[in-house]
Amino acid sequence: MVRPLSSLYSDPVEHDIRPVHRNGRGREPPGRGTRTVNATKGMNVEEVRRMSAQLRDAAEEITRIEQELTSGLEGVDWTGPDADRFRGQWSGEMVPALQQIMTAVNELGDTADRNAAEQETTSAH
Repeated sequence: MVRPLSSLYSDPVEHDIRPVHRNGRGREPPGRGTRTVNATKGMNVEEVRRMSAQLRDAAEEITRIEQELTSGLEGVDWTGPDADRFRGQWSGEMVPALQQIMTAVNELGDTADRNAAEQETTSAH
């Protein structure tokens, strides 16, 4: 199961910010002057690294699919202007588009990995 990206970068933490009761001996009772806020902290480095690996795997899968389809198209017994047009569209538009997507997905994996490393460095200090 893939978790939303927002869950990979922050873990919500609730803080009770009810004011101290006027007599100074505790908090206002629930419901009176109560306000809850969500704060966030860091990232789950392990999950971001796992997501990075999934992105790289997806990029490899896109490349495998493109190569498989190109090979299959080359093996089809089909000639004529429609075949030429189809093959031209495949090699001139679709292959470059798939390669661009593969590159972008791979770069996103690199970015996630770099962010995880930076988080580890920051957390170590």
